Amino acid sequence: MGTTSWNPRDKRPAAKSERKYPASLRRLLRQGLLAGFCIAAFALPSPGTSAAEAATGSPVAPKPLYRDPVHDGAADPVVVWNPHAKRWWMFYTNRRANTPGLSGVAWVHGTKIGIAESPDGANWTPAGSAEIDLPADVGGPQPTLWAPEVVTSSDGAHHMFLTVVPGVFENWEHPRSIVHLTSPDLRKWMYVSTLKLSSDRVIDAGVTAMPGGGWRLWYNNERDNKSIYHADSRDLKTWNDRGKVSSVQGRGEGPCVFTWRGRHWMLVDTWRGLAAFRSLDLDQWAPQPKLLLDQPGRGPDDGVVGGHPGVVVSGGRAFCFYFTHPGRTGAAVDKNAVEFRRSSIQVVELFENDGWLTCDRDAPTRIALVPPDARRAPAAANPAATARAPADAAALRAFGSRDIRTHDPSTLANSKGEYWLFHTGRGVPSWRSKDLHTWTEGPPVFQTSPAWVAEAVPENRNLNFWAPDIIKVANRFFLYYSVSSFGKRTSAIALATNTTLDPADPAFGWKDEGPIVKSGSADNFNAIDPALFRDDDGRLWMAFGSYWSGLKLLELDPQTGKRISPDSPLHAIAHSRSIEAVFLHRHGSRYYLFVNHGWCCRGVNSTYHIRVGRAEKITGPYLDRDGRSLLDGGGTVFAESEGPVIGPGHASIQTIAGREWFGYHFYDATQNGRPTFGLRPLGWDADAWPVLGKVGPGD
Repeated sequence: MGTTSWNPRDKRPAAKSERKYPASLRRLLRQGLLAGFCIAAFALPSPGTSAAEAATGSPVAPKPLYRDPVHDGAADPVVVWNPHAKRWWMFYTNRRANTPGLSGVAWVHGTKIGIAESPDGANWTPAGSAEIDLPADVGGPQPTLWAPEVVTSSDGAHHMFLTVVPGVFENWEHPRSIVHLTSPDLRKWMYVSTLKLSSDRVIDAGVTAMPGGGWRLWYNNERDNKSIYHADSRDLKTWNDRGKVSSVQGRGEGPCVFTWRGRHWMLVDTWRGLAAFRSLDLDQWAPQPKLLLDQPGRGPDDGVVGGHPGVVVSGGRAFCFYFTHPGRTGAAVDKNAVEFRRSSIQVVELFENDGWLTCDRDAPTRIALVPPDARRAPAAANPAATARAPADAAALRAFGSRDIRTHDPSTLANSKGEYWLFHTGRGVPSWRSKDLHTWTEGPPVFQTSPAWVAEAVPENRNLNFWAPDIIKVANRFFLYYSVSSFGKRTSAIALATNTTLDPADPAFGWKDEGPIVKSGSADNFNAIDPALFRDDDGRLWMAFGSYWSGLKLLELDPQTGKRISPDSPLHAIAHSRSIEAVFLHRHGSRYYLFVNHGWCCRGVNSTYHIRVGRAEKITGPYLDRDGRSLLDGGGTVFAESEGPVIGPGHASIQTIAGREWFGYHFYDATQNGRPTFGLRPLGWDADAWPVLGKVGPGD
C-alpha cells in the first residue's frame, strides 16, 4: 500500500495497527490504497467464504462489457469505487471512432474522458464525461485527454494523473505530458501541475502506494523507444524522476501495477498482448515467460489481442479490464472506417498458477465487485476452517500449517512438557499443545491493561498488544510484547515475567515489569516487534524495530530482563524502505538475521516475505549471499508466497527433539487470507545458509 498515509518520518505504517482485524477495510482506506488504474479494492467475502464460493452467485459479465454510446471509442479503462455515488466508476479514453471526415489520427485526438458506472462491475451504463479544467497553455484550444489514472489518498482527496496532448493532430509527432488533477467528488477535476518527467513525450501514468511510504508513478517514455520509466513522490505533488525501469525490458505502454497473492504485479501492453512481471519490492521485476491476452478470444468483440489493462482486486480475486479493436482481425479493413477505429471494453478474471498469471478470456467471467467501504460482520476470534480441496490441504501440511489463527507468533516455549505460543491480540493471547498438532487456546497474559500504558501510549485501546516473544532465563520466563497505536511512533516494548506457563500451577501468575524501551515522535525508530536471543556466553540481546531508521539491537541484563542502563547503546543492524519482524539465530560461529520486507496484514494481498543475512559478530555487519549489507536494503530472500501460503512472516527458530524448526505466520489463501501459524523443518546448505524444508509424513 504516500506521505498522507505512511510517512516514516512522522507516522507508523498501519501494518500492525489493527492486528485483531488484519483485513480491515477501514484501515486500508485510511492508508490511501483505494487506487485506480490498477485499483486494489481490498474488500473480502464474509468470513469462512472462499473466493470461489463468493463467485458462485455473481453475474456473468457480458461480452463486450461496455461500448461508449457517443463515440464508440472506449479504451484505457480504470475502475474505481465512487464513495459519493455509491457506484463503481469506469474512467476511459473516449476516441472519436465514429466521427466522419477525420484524417490521419485526428480521431484519436480531441477526446474527453468518458465515465460509465456499475453497481457490481458486471453491468455498466454511461455516466457522462469527467469535467476537467485545464489552463490554455497546458491543453491548448481543444485538449486531447488520454489514459486516466485515479487514486484516493488517506485524507479522502481524489487525484487523477492524465496524459494531455495540447490540441488535435493528424500524426503522433507532438509533445504530450502527464498532469496532476484533484477532485472532491470524482466528477469535477481541477488542474494542479504538470509533472516534470524524463521527456516531453510521456504517456499512460499508473500510480501505486509504496510499502515504506510515498507513491510511485509508472509511465511510458516515448522518447526512449516507448520504455517504462518511473518517478517517486512523498505527497503526490512533487515527483522525482528515477529513470528507466531496467528490469522491465522491451517496448510497451499502459503500465499497470497491482498487489495480489503475496506479490506485486505489472502488466504492460506490448500491442501483441500483455507482458506480465512480478516483484517482491517494486524495484526488481521478473518477466513472465508467456503473454496474456495475446491469443484472440471467441466472444463478441474479443477476437483480437487485449490492450491497456486496469486491474481491480476484490474479495481476494483479480479482474483485468482491457480494451479491444474488434475490427482489427487481420482482414483488409479501411483504416478510416468505423469498424477499424472503434473499441470495446472487456473483463477477464486473473488466476495465479505456479507463481505466474493466467486467464481464460473465453470462460464466463463471474464478477460482483465489493465496495471497499462495505461493512462486514466481525469475525469470530478463531473461526473454524472451512473445507479445503485435497490438493490445498496437502500443500498446507507440507508448508507446516498448524491451522490455528495466529499473527506475529512468538518463539515456542516449553513448560512441563507442553508447548506454548503467544501472539498479537487482546492481552497477548496464547495457544498450547503437547504434540504441536493439536492445539487449544490458553489464557491471555493480561486481563486488564498495565497501569503505565495509559501514560506511555495513551492511544492504545482494548489491550491490543502486538508481536510478543518469550525466552526462558534460569527459572523464569521473560515475555516481551509491543504496545503501540495506529499511525504513531509512540510505542513501547514491555516485559512480563512468570515462573511457569501452566495456569493450574499455584505459582502461576504474570508480573508486569513495565516498559523496557520506548519511542516517540522525537525518535527515528519504532519500539515494536521484540525478538530475544541468548548467546553462548550468557549475554542476553533484544532485536526490535519497524520502518523509519530500521532495526536495532539492544543488550539486556539476563538477571532482570531489562535494559542494562537507560543510555546503553542501540546498534543499527538492518534498514530498508519496509522492514520489521526481526529474528536472531546462531549457527556455528555466525549470527543470522531474519527480517521481513513488504506489506503485512492484507490477507492474500500481503507482500510480506522473509530475508536473511549473516555476520561474524552479533552487532554486525550483516551481509546477504551477494555481500550486500542489510543496512543498505540487502537480504537474501528466504521465504516468500508459494501456493496457498501468502506473505510468510515473523520468523522464529526452535530446537525440538534435537532438530531445528522454523516458525512463522502466513495468510491462508484457502481461508480468505486467515493468519495462520506454520512450523517447518530448517536445514543448512553447504555454504552454511539456512534452507526451509517441507513437512514429511512422519513429522
